[in-house]
Amino acid sequence: MDQDVLTTGLYPRRQDEEVAPPDSATISPHPASGFRTVKDDCAWLISPDGIEDWRLTLTYTAYIESYDDTSVRARSKRLMDSTEQKYVETLGSDYKSSGKSTWGDAATVFYVPGDGSSKSEYTVIMRSKGVVCELSFQPTASDVDVSKTSFRVEADPAATTLAQEIHYLLPD
Repeated sequence: MDQDVLTTGLYPRRQDEEVAPPDSATISPHPASGFRTVKDDCAWLISPDGIEDWRLTLTYTAYIESYDDTSVRARSKRLMDSTEQKYVETLGSDYKSSGKSTWGDAATVFYVPGDGSSKSEYTVIMRSKGVVCELSFQPTASDVDVSKTSFRVEADPAATTLAQEIHYLLPD
């Protein structure tokens, strides 16, 4: 799923080890969480303009099935709420805005402009079915400030593709 998020025009270079994401159904002994869970962190270097590199990270937690009375959708909603809260506590609510409705059931964007001493960053947190994803973009050079619009041009198709993949790959 993660490789499909990237378009070929970004010149993606995988930065992490490409291994199958851990699935709680294959872990022994089984975790007592009450959910079958798949989690992963992926990272790439991309070059949207063909010159400057950005780091793209995708972190996701997918609740595939529930073994108790809590639905996977309810569990993913709680995870998204806590993930958003973590960003608000770290960055402040001034950097938070709504994401697109085409990005699953819910989406939030955090954009932090660079100030010379820190890098600009654009993060989409989205929830679809039982999945919560964090899709983050950050330039690798500290002296490069990227506008919200420039980040959005790259994030929109990636988040849309990710939402479509989740829709087709995971059960309701």
